[in-house]
Amino acid sequence: MTIQWDEANHLNGGLFLLRGNTQKYMDSEMFYPPLDDVITSIYFGMGGVSVFCGRLVAVTFALLSLIVTYEFLSRTIGKRIALLSAIFLGTTPGFVWLSRIALVETMLVFFFSATLFLFYLWLKTSKSWILSLSGVTLGLGTLAKYQLVIAVVIMAVSILFLCKNYIKPRLSKLPLIILIAFIVTLPWILFSYQAYSSGMMDQWFYAMNIGNPDKLVYSSRFALPVFYLIEMAWPYGVVHPISALTYSLGLIGLGFLLWRRRPEDKFLLIWFIVVYSFFTLIGNRQWRYVVPLFPVLTISAATLSVSIYDKIGALRRNIQIPKKRHLCKVGAGLLIVLVGLSIAYSCIDAYMWTAKDYSYNLPVEKAAKYVAAQLDANETMVVLCSVNIFCPDIVRFYIYANGQMD
Repeated sequence: MTIQWDEANHLNGGLFLLRGNTQKYMDSEMFYPPLDDVITSIYFGMGGVSVFCGRLVAVTFALLSLIVTYEFLSRTIGKRIALLSAIFLGTTPGFVWLSRIALVETMLVFFFSATLFLFYLWLKTSKSWILSLSGVTLGLGTLAKYQLVIAVVIMAVSILFLCKNYIKPRLSKLPLIILIAFIVTLPWILFSYQAYSSGMMDQWFYAMNIGNPDKLVYSSRFALPVFYLIEMAWPYGVVHPISALTYSLGLIGLGFLLWRRRPEDKFLLIWFIVVYSFFTLIGNRQWRYVVPLFPVLTISAATLSVSIYDKIGALRRNIQIPKKRHLCKVGAGLLIVLVGLSIAYSCIDAYMWTAKDYSYNLPVEKAAKYVAAQLDANETMVVLCSVNIFCPDIVRFYIYANGQMD
């Protein structure tokens, strides 16, 4: 697939770091946190400078997200829900698409999930090493994407709702998580401050809240309270970040969690409400920004499905009339078919999205290398007609990857 506009920033950033050109990195790429660029440079160093190696970072963290989701749920809720949740998440079209493009969202999902899963385990076990590890993942996640700091709000609200008998001792530990995260991010804060001086915070808040005028227009397409409810399922055209069946199961599952109200249910609901509210209030809106909600929706969908199946099984065991027992079998079979259709439909959606990306493929790499080879020392290349798959940064990466850095 042709490089997308936002990908070029991370591909160029990784290339600058690999070749030790920190000045170019500071001048053009420090608008973003550095972790993705650092890991991209490592992948470039191991596998060579290519779009494939740059995108392999997203694949890696997508797989890690599935692993951490399965491991957490298998330890706290059950292996069946853990496996089904991982399957739902791994086949979500938006998650699949993000897994094959050099952006930070799969890294965000991993660190966001790991931070909150570790925090919940600490609430259950009170083990200090788990609390410290949660602080480390919070710091690393902030170095992946600044918006991950919203996890601290989820932690605080979770303590208020889940630890009613010992709120004060738990809240007193929260500063330790923040301190550990601050220590992890401190080198980058100092480095950024030296580069941007007093304008550093202005750039960060601009990125979080507005972005650019085009994004502001895009962000006002739907009414605020329901913007992301629509955006997550149907943002534009035939693209569905979450397929309709899985999305419906997830939303109904959230209602089921609210009705059941187990500790883990409350934790997931707090996670969903805080993230949804936070990104709704921010002026710059797009479905990619709320991918931390994807694990919650897939977990709630899996929890609902397994709970209904277990309920049908319990009814069947307690019913003596053969005809009614047969109806229970039919009901269980229909549920299995529904879940299977949901997964299959997600796979079809993901395939259609991927096929759509291949419907246009500009030969930017060939054109960039050809023009670069024709340039004299005192000549400059100009890129016209900038669109999402053709812009100066994309052309620049192909030239840099070819060995030219000026």
